[in-house]
Parts: sequence; C-alpha cells; structure tokens
Amino acid sequence: MIIEKSEYHNYFHLKKLLEIHDCPPLLYIEGNVDLLHKEDYKILCVIGSRKNTSYGRDVVESLLRSIATEKIIILSGLALGIDGISHKEAIKNNLYTISIPGSGLDRDVLHPQTNVNLANQIIEHKGLLISEREPRFKATIWSFPSRNRIEAALADAVLIVESEAKSGTQITARLALEYNKNIGIIPGSIFSPMSVGTIKLWHDGATPICDEGDIKDLLGIKKEIDNNTNLEINLFSEIKDTSSFNDNEKKILEILTEPIHKDILIARSGLSFTDALITIIMLEGKGYIKEEYGEIRKVR
Repeated sequence: MIIEKSEYHNYFHLKKLLEIHDCPPLLYIEGNVDLLHKEDYKILCVIGSRKNTSYGRDVVESLLRSIATEKIIILSGLALGIDGISHKEAIKNNLYTISIPGSGLDRDVLHPQTNVNLANQIIEHKGLLISEREPRFKATIWSFPSRNRIEAALADAVLIVESEAKSGTQITARLALEYNKNIGIIPGSIFSPMSVGTIKLWHDGATPICDEGDIKDLLGIKKEIDNNTNLEINLFSEIKDTSSFNDNEKKILEILTEPIHKDILIARSGLSFTDALITIIMLEGKGYIKEEYGEIRKVR
C-alpha cells in the first residue's frame, strides 16, 4: 500500500516523520500496518557495521533475548551485518520488526538480494517493510543515507552496536541527534576498528548500553523490580550471585573478564589441565561461556 504525507497524522508512529524538514512525500508499505498504530510500543533502531565481529553478533543476540517480553519494535535497514542480525534475532524472540531498505520493495531489486528471504520472514512474522522509493527502484550510493533519516525519525531511540569511523551508521546517529533522539552505544575494545565510531559517539554524549535495564532507560520505559530474581546477569556477564557454581567454575568465570585463549585460561586457573578442561566444557554446556576462534568468552 501507499501512504501519502497528508495521511501520516493518522498513524501514531508515522506522525514523527512530520517533524523533520525533509519528510518523505509518501511511503510504500508492505506487511502489518497495524504496527504503526501501536501507541504502547517503543521503536528501537538497532544498527551497526556490515562487517560485524562475533562480539557484535553476541551482543545483539543477548540484548534482544533480554527484551523479548517488552513492548519494543526493532527497526533496522535489512543490510548485511548488524542490521540483518537484528531482524533475525527480533523474529527469533517474537519481537515485531520493521525494515527500511535502501531500495524499492520489489523482490527483484530489494537490496541486498541475499536478504530477500529475510524480508519475506519479516512479513511472515507480522513485521513491516517500508520504503520511500518506487517498488522497482534499485539502490544507489545516495539512497542509503537518504533512508537513514527515516530510520532516525521513526525511532524512539537508536542503538549503535558496532561502527567504523566513517559509515552510514554515523550518519544515522548524527541525524538522530538532530531529531533529539536518545543514542545508545555498545562499548567495545579500544583495539577494534569496529569500536572507533561508537567510542566517538560515547565522547559526544551517547549512552553506553550494557543490559536490558539500560535499553529500557534509553527508551523511557519504566523498569519493574523483580524480587524473585536470584541470578543477575548483564551484557558483560557480571554474575552477582555465584552460589550455584562450584569452586572450579567460579575460578574460570572470575578470570573471564574478557575473551581469552583457552590455553591461557587453563594456565591462569591454577587447576590441572583435566580439571580445567572439564570445567570449561561444563560451563559451555550450561550456556555460560562459548569458544570461538580459540578464545573463550562469557555469553550470559
């Protein structure tokens, strides 16, 4: 369907577009249009590098899993990397998701073509595809920065997972700041080129996001205190109650303040090789740690 600018005021979330100076004259919409009427839902734009790291993927998986029961719509741009991961994890966790590609919505031109199946899954799971371009419009270099203003305008807050110094993600963040939207960033390694952009945004006033509570704060969602929670885990896996772990497991978890090579982890633990290896295997089986490219990291 086509929604013209004169009709935006009829849709709760589209009304935000009327506040920007270059409001799109019309939008092509495919999918669950009722999402645009959901006044009790917040829209979180989750974006980042197309060349995401395993850390970036783990962050998206962890955070979206943690907000699975919240009234939050995940918005992104269907691109490779963090965008696509965000849509997939939203679907996996039964969160509504909206995609704004840099092309038209016709599947023959949809960009990138490798995410056509993902676009179809978004529709199948009651999500939305939105574009200001005609259905068969092929993406261009300038159409991506142009669509970024729609992402920034529709979002109640923007979360930057990973970003190089110069990228489309930085454009979206700058526009979001101009539109007075809250910006969140995922802290990353100072040695990673994928952290250069997020660290800059942090210096500029963006909020570091570490867990579900931080996301709620970013979106202005009132947090409820759960007195029945016995194990508090945040994005960096700071486990507040370790009473359920044996002594060997505690030693391994205390060392894992950052990803570390398995051999170094075993050496630092002070355990015998066999005991350390068994402990690592047990923690991995329980889902608290994972091994990737020879390094062990906490995942929850």
